[in-house]
This record gives sequence, C-alpha cells and structure tokens, in this order.
Amino acid sequence: MGDLVGVLGGMGPAATVDFLNKIISLTESPNDQGHLPVVAMIDPRIPDRSAAIRGEGPSPEPKLVSLIKKLEGAGAGVIVIPCNTSHYWYDAMSAATSVPILSMIQATIESIQASVPVGASVGIMATEGTIGANIYQKPLLAAGYVPQVLDLERRVKFVEGGIRRVKASDMPQGLKLLEAGLAQFIAEGCTHVILGCTEVSLAFAETLNRAEITLHDSNLILARKTLRHFGRTPKY
Repeated sequence: MGDLVGVLGGMGPAATVDFLNKIISLTESPNDQGHLPVVAMIDPRIPDRSAAIRGEGPSPEPKLVSLIKKLEGAGAGVIVIPCNTSHYWYDAMSAATSVPILSMIQATIESIQASVPVGASVGIMATEGTIGANIYQKPLLAAGYVPQVLDLERRVKFVEGGIRRVKASDMPQGLKLLEAGLAQFIAEGCTHVILGCTEVSLAFAETLNRAEITLHDSNLILARKTLRHFGRTPKY
C-alpha cells in the first residue's frame, strides 16, 4: 500500500468536501503531481450516528465497516473519516481492516496538547451523540484538561440546531445559531473551543481567527494529520 488516502465521507457530504478542500489547500506543491492521491467514498446513506448512540435508530456500524472494506479494496494506504461522531465506532472499524485509520479525535487532542496549557477549560461544540458518548470529554480529562459543554437546552437550540441547518444547506441560519452558541462559551470565560463536528468546522471555516477565543477545527486538524502521516509539512 502506498500514499493513496481513503476518505470515508458523507457525514455530511458538504463537510467531506470541506475536508478535501483543506487537504488541497494545505499542500505545498507547484503542480498537480505534488498532491496526494485520494479516493473518497461519499455515502450519505449511513444511518444517523447521534440517533444510534441514543438508542433511537439503527446502528451505522455495519455500513461504516462495509465502506472501510471498500476503501481497503480500492488500495487505500491510510483511511480518514471526517466525522467526529462516527469515531464512537472507531475500534470496530479498525478491527475490520489492516489499513491504519487516523483518529480525528486523537489528532485533535494531540493538537490541543501542543498549544493549550494543561488544566485549561476546553469547550466542545459537537453533536448530541458526541457529547452524550463523552467522545471528547474522556480524552480531554485524561490529558489533564477541563471539558466544558453547554447545558442541554442551549446545546439543542444553538449547536444541534445550527448543525442541522448546515446539513440542510441553510448556511446563513446555521452559522447564526452556531455563532450564538459560541457566544455562550465566550460569556462563560472559555478561551478554547473544539469544533467537534464537521458541520461546525464547515460553518466557521472562513472565520477561525478570532481575538477573543481560539477555535480548534477538528476537520483542519485531521487534514494536517493526514499530510504529516506522509511526511508532508502543511502550509498552515
């Protein structure tokens, strides 16, 4: 297996395209041939991850495993999954293939450790599935940080609501809700927030640099991790 990157996408489709765009924009190359070869499986038929974690819908695990095997069969030398909530099934997916799967969660925690002092409060903007399954809270605690989430009412209204609007291609309303959610963290004195859902990453893609708070974009971090896996230095 070589440097072919396998991307398991579709959760959601626009967020996958955002990830692919980031891979390209981060690559230092004077021509086409200097970019990484990529095979992307963008399948929006994967069952809702948050609903499954809550026990309110079918498990996406069989579909995720099936798509992992298709990427392996296509010759992928490494697999990446630009969806935070799907990492609830990371172990099952890893067990189904001999191809390494780069963990978006691990990459984000490593990025936090490289730039944020231990003991700091770190906010999490993510789906209810990601929050409910402690996908970020557990590794943050293990690394010595204090995870911070909004209460359920504000999460559902601003974060989950914003994510759903972005998935529905209503970016203006989605961004408005997510900005309101971010303002809640700022009002509580939070200085670091993980964009722990790729729809949140997509919404904030053009406004990451802020004076009052540092945003840690999981989609961007995974793209950087992918390039570094192949010994490449990301442009930014």
